[in-house]
Amino acid sequence: MSDPRVAVVTGGASGIGLGLARVFAARGAAVALADVEPEALDDAVSAIEAAGGRAIGMIVDVGDAEAVDELAARTEADLGPVDVVCNNAGVGVNGPSWQASLADWRWVLDVNLWGVIHGVRAFVPGMVERGRGHVVNTASLAGLVSYPEMGVYNVSKHGVVTLSETLWHELKRDDTGVGVTVVCPGLVNTRIIESDRNRPERHRSGRDQMTGSSEERRAAARAIYGQAMSPDDLATVVVDAVAADELNVIPDAAYDHRLAQRHDAIRGRHDPEVIRFPLS
Repeated sequence: MSDPRVAVVTGGASGIGLGLARVFAARGAAVALADVEPEALDDAVSAIEAAGGRAIGMIVDVGDAEAVDELAARTEADLGPVDVVCNNAGVGVNGPSWQASLADWRWVLDVNLWGVIHGVRAFVPGMVERGRGHVVNTASLAGLVSYPEMGVYNVSKHGVVTLSETLWHELKRDDTGVGVTVVCPGLVNTRIIESDRNRPERHRSGRDQMTGSSEERRAAARAIYGQAMSPDDLATVVVDAVAADELNVIPDAAYDHRLAQRHDAIRGRHDPEVIRFPLS
């Protein structure tokens, strides 16, 4: 889809989502940004408008089905039929899988997986009816490789990958005119290690796995993320993939050996190599 007129981006107030919103707006699309951070959302909308784009912002918890339905309805009412939906909002926790609390599982799956499910359910029927549209789902290399101490996040992102691939087959089989792109980046310079700032009270359990890491380890993570791919660079790759109707965006070749090891183990029916820290 080379000429989207209206794009929706969840998690649009920062990181990859803001990058996507900026690039779509720069290419002429009106954008609807959904997020849970009011001040950051207002700033993002203002910045896009100051650059000459058209944008609206909505406070949306993507884990809430009715809120995502309202996002779809208001976007169409204010901007017109949606051409591209970017189901991008994401959060993370880390630590051994057996130590994750129910609150950890519910929060991450609510945002990372159910948020995508709600986006597909709310936007795809209208696209199919119009015979036009594109779905962008933000997964991760963690949706393709099972990194240790990221079990909760891995599960959510593997779910996004298989949902995206399944949806692609269904939409192509039926010649609907609707495309799918699943985004599987490595490290991107975002604030995901600080995603607990947006963790709702209902998903707190008295301890926080992500911030439970030592401050030394968190500082090291910030330094690594600070040198990673910029959200705008990734967004440019993604928007180009939408224009080319490409399914897979895997921009970081530095991790190709991990993909190869996993698939070689599957094909060869043997155990994979154990992944150890530091992750690579």
